This record gives sequence, structure tokens and C-alpha cells, in this order.
Amino acid sequence: MYFLPADNLTERVTQDKIPYDKWFQRGLLHLCAVNSINYSDVTHWFVDTVREYDLSPAWVYYDSHSARYFVEEMQMQGFTMVGAIQGAKTLPLPMEMLGRDLKAHKVIYNGNLLPVKNQSPQQRIDGTAALLDCYVGLYEHYNEYTGAI
Repeated sequence: MYFLPADNLTERVTQDKIPYDKWFQRGLLHLCAVNSINYSDVTHWFVDTVREYDLSPAWVYYDSHSARYFVEEMQMQGFTMVGAIQGAKTLPLPMEMLGRDLKAHKVIYNGNLLPVKNQSPQQRIDGTAALLDCYVGLYEHYNEYTGAI
């Protein structure tokens, strides 16, 4: 799920040349009622999704940069939060695993694979970065998922 401020949706569609309005209509984007991302909206969406699909996340991996309020809210909801440092030591193997899974059609994802952002504000990589955080968790707990020793 992507989150954007509702206040500047029309401006972002025009400026970024990305159909955020259509994504919102399709349910792929949540609009926050303020002029910035409200992390409580993210927490509520996460909790609702876990309940709706009867999920039991063992860990929730997140980008540890500037996530304090989100982490506190999620912990108050009972989730075990694990920070994933998005850097050269952490991401190479998870990126490789994600690349293999994308090629094998184990993951269906309509975004860009590489989390490379140039100076253009239209180059948004949050979705890819979040997916890589999940793969950091998968890599760190791979044997638990597969039963391998």
C-alpha cells in the first residue's frame, strides 16, 4: 500500500506525471487527510490488513531511518518490530533473492527492481524499499521459513 497526502494529490499527478489518482481509485493508494504522511494511517492499515486476512506476522521489518513514531505505535499493537538498515552491507543478498523470485514469478510486483534514486523528486522508491525490508527479514530467517538447517 502506498500513502500520499490528500492535499497535494492533483499537483503530484501533474508534476510527477504518475497516475496517483487512478491508483487511489483502484485501492492501491491511501490518501492521508493532512499535508504529510500520517503514520497512524499506516499503522491502522497494517492492523486492519492483518485482521482481514487472518495473518500472524512474526516480525515486521522496516526502514530504521526516521521511524520512531511508527515503531512505537506498531509495538503498542503487539508487533515485533525489526529495523532494516538499507545499505551496502544489508541489501545485496536480499536484492539477489528478490531478483530471483521476481524472475521465477514467485513475486508479482509492478515496480522497479533497483532501489536507486537520482536527484529527481519523481523517482520514488518507497515501495521497492519496503519490499526489500521484507526480504531482509526473509534472508535473516530463511532457515525458519524453509525448515532448512
